[in-house]
Amino acid sequence: MKNLYVSFLFSILFVVNAYSQDWNWLGQGECTGGTFNVRASKVDNSDNLYVFGDYSGTLTIQGTPLAPYGGVTDMFLAKFNSLGTLQWAVRAGSATGAENGMGMDIDSNGDVYITGGFAATTTFNDVGPVTIVNSNVAGQDVFIAKYNSSGALQWVSNVATGVNNQRATDIIVDNNELIIVGFYTNGITFTGGPTVALVGTRDFFIAKYDNAGAYVWEHHYTSTSANSNLTSLAKHDGIGYYVSGSLAGNFTFDDGSTTLSSTLTTEKDVLLFKVDTDGDLLWAKDVGGVNGDESKEIQVDADGNVYSAGYINGTDISFDGNLVTTDGIDFYITKRSPLGALYWVTHSAQPGTDQIYSLSLLDDNIYVSGSFTDTLTIGDDQLISSASTEPFIAVFDNSGNPINANSLVGVAVVADESQAIAVDTKGNSYISGYFVSKTLTGNAITITDANTDALPDMFLAQYNWIISMSNSDVVCNGDDNGTATATAIGGIPPYTYLWSDGQTTQTAIGLVAGDYAVTITDSDIPATSASDSVTISEPLAALSLSSVITHPSCNGDSDGEIDLIIAGGTSPYTILWSNAQTIEDISGLVAGNYYVTVYDANNCLATHSATLTNPTALSATAIATNISCNGLTDGTIDVTVSGGTGLLTYAWDNSIETTQDLSALAANTYEV
Repeated sequence: MKNLYVSFLFSILFVVNAYSQDWNWLGQGECTGGTFNVRASKVDNSDNLYVFGDYSGTLTIQGTPLAPYGGVTDMFLAKFNSLGTLQWAVRAGSATGAENGMGMDIDSNGDVYITGGFAATTTFNDVGPVTIVNSNVAGQDVFIAKYNSSGALQWVSNVATGVNNQRATDIIVDNNELIIVGFYTNGITFTGGPTVALVGTRDFFIAKYDNAGAYVWEHHYTSTSANSNLTSLAKHDGIGYYVSGSLAGNFTFDDGSTTLSSTLTTEKDVLLFKVDTDGDLLWAKDVGGVNGDESKEIQVDADGNVYSAGYINGTDISFDGNLVTTDGIDFYITKRSPLGALYWVTHSAQPGTDQIYSLSLLDDNIYVSGSFTDTLTIGDDQLISSASTEPFIAVFDNSGNPINANSLVGVAVVADESQAIAVDTKGNSYISGYFVSKTLTGNAITITDANTDALPDMFLAQYNWIISMSNSDVVCNGDDNGTATATAIGGIPPYTYLWSDGQTTQTAIGLVAGDYAVTITDSDIPATSASDSVTISEPLAALSLSSVITHPSCNGDSDGEIDLIIAGGTSPYTILWSNAQTIEDISGLVAGNYYVTVYDANNCLATHSATLTNPTALSATAIATNISCNGLTDGTIDVTVSGGTGLLTYAWDNSIETTQDLSALAANTYEV
């Protein structure tokens, strides 16, 4: 038999930035072969980070080697402080089987509980090792293990066994009790509890144990498809538990009346249900379309609202009657009431593959991480993938509005993914997962795979607490009435503020159009800070007025016109003339002064005046020269004209002439 040995070297790189709303540090696990997966991460009350998962080969974290037991995969549990420095790391595994760490939670005392599946005889603890036995040669059994905050094993137990595979997929601590969910592919026996036969193709369970691992109760569910899964578990304090995952085919609960069915029996739908503290079903939801959809993680806020995140794919996916169509594989987030009523759903709605794998809550904000391809725009942040998939983090408010997003940048057509997220009490986020790229970069920090094996390396990164920016733009071009407000999402209050224009309050006022940066510093010891920037805009051009006028054609007439020309500002416009007209162009005007006031959509105003004048009144005088002798035609009329405008025309009575003066006239009366 040949064994493949894998070595990981874990290092931490830091960066100090002028704008610190970004990555604070990146850590790396160097891999020379094999596999690595983060299954869960949590932060304790002292802001220490715990990371749980499985690996093959040797895992070395900051000089602490976790050698292989010789089986397919082993499990690791590691504790880091908020600076990414390793506090301790432990392993568990067997010589012949596969061990998969799946779920983790931390109680109020800092004790850590982990669960998953194990095969053969599995050893926990290198110092004073403890073994548990799986007599099932065909697959895994379910374990729960408890460690204290120093990494010392308190106990480990085989809590469910059978003749094939059974594995827990998540665990939560509820006061002094432990709740797990998982699946089984043949009959399952709960240690200290009942034996349950397999009814479907792949069946599922939720079970409760006391904090020493003793059985309390179980409920089980039947699925007609091996594609169904339960992925996440969350508690509603004193009320019950939420469970999420996916269902394919028919999924039947043990209440005797509830069966959910996927849209297509071959494809997964999003599954979410709630049970009371005894495990009895309260309600269940099925969301899906004709392609695969899945909830990857759920969390519950202080009011019992449940948030679900994962991915969806298809046309007219119905979230309680709200139809959603994706542009590829989209990530989604939903918020539901304790009774299951949908408050809102948001999704990425962009081409490519965007998936959320993990979700965390702090105060009123939602933190998610996962992977994306191509370009992903979240709010004002555009993320561009250089690899086939890249890790991202995003923050939303509790109404589903995006606040901030960022990514780690890899290279080449390979996969880099964030598999878990945790948030500390200061709002710093920790994402962890694997990268296959030659390098992985977060702002000025780059970690590098020194090998050429094209196998996954471990990464761990801290993202700084953030700022939510809001602003009001300059109302009218050239004004100085813009404002910008910076709200800290994290850190330790009270805060100090410094804007790039020198203002030191949370809201900067009296701003002209332009770019403004702000740095918020908290009261932590030592103090930490976050920075962001905002652009104050203004209408592209100031509101201005001009006109083209047509004077009355004759003195005293009322046929003058004013053609008003409006430029700049923001349409639509409101117009008021001094003669009470409210249209842009006015006509039928006598000579006089006319004034107009125009307001644009922002209530910016401009005024203009136009003066119409009469031409001088037209007048004429004539000097006549009579004929010299009776009967002759040598009379003349000489006309002098003043006033009027333009080209004059003449019409004479008793003459066909059209000239100004007449000659060779016979005796008669002439009018012009």
